Amino acid sequence: MSARLAEFSAYYSNRMSYDEVAGLLERVTGQPLLSDQTIQHLVVAKAVEVSQQWQSESQTDTAAPLWPEVMPQVDWYDPQSEEVLLLTDAIQVKQQKASRGQGADKPTLERETKRVHTDVWLVEQPTGGFTYRKGGIDATGQEVVSGTARVRWQFQQDYAGRSEPLPVVAITDGARTIRRQLAELFDQPVPVILDWYHLDKKVGELMSMVARTKQEKAVHVAHLWTTCGTVARTLPSRTSRVLCAPKTPSNWRR
Repeated sequence: MSARLAEFSAYYSNRMSYDEVAGLLERVTGQPLLSDQTIQHLVVAKAVEVSQQWQSESQTDTAAPLWPEVMPQVDWYDPQSEEVLLLTDAIQVKQQKASRGQGADKPTLERETKRVHTDVWLVEQPTGGFTYRKGGIDATGQEVVSGTARVRWQFQQDYAGRSEPLPVVAITDGARTIRRQLAELFDQPVPVILDWYHLDKKVGELMSMVARTKQEKAVHVAHLWTTCGTVARTLPSRTSRVLCAPKTPSNWRR
């Protein structure tokens, strides 16, 4: 397998299913070059290779930079206030079967459905933009390097030389698990903004309890969301873009 074919398959596997990538390869080349299972094995092997590199870095880096101090509060309503954004979410999907297509017509014992849980992080860089971070795995899918360890390493590399406390603001779905992770990561709670998708969902749930009819709910919700532009103008530009943007599940697929 050529390096370009492997890179193409791995790249689109982060955006499409393995079956869709196999179809895309056939459409582009005119030949069924790789099956979905072959592409899956390719992606897992590459993930293990990268994870081993991360594990080696964490074990051999004895001179790691000092962990930057973090501000306990950030004035995010001040347009001139500096912020370092950290976005995080958790993905949970059904674990794929080890084999398929054999004995499908035979009765089998009902098994407990296994699920794969993955934490994904986006860390803002000092020069702008974001770096994607997640935990490392071995060939069986077991975590060998935690996602929080990778985020800590990234902050140490980017902000260790900073003399002033770091104004970290996390944009999340507000889950308690994520709040605990943030507190453990920074050794203290950090300011959290609920992302717009979950804020919209939460308000919708509360309005269902308050409004007497669907029409009344629609009127109140529409009135609330017209304030998004007003709120965005009072927030730093980077925060308002993230806060008021709808959540796109495809951005967090793998």
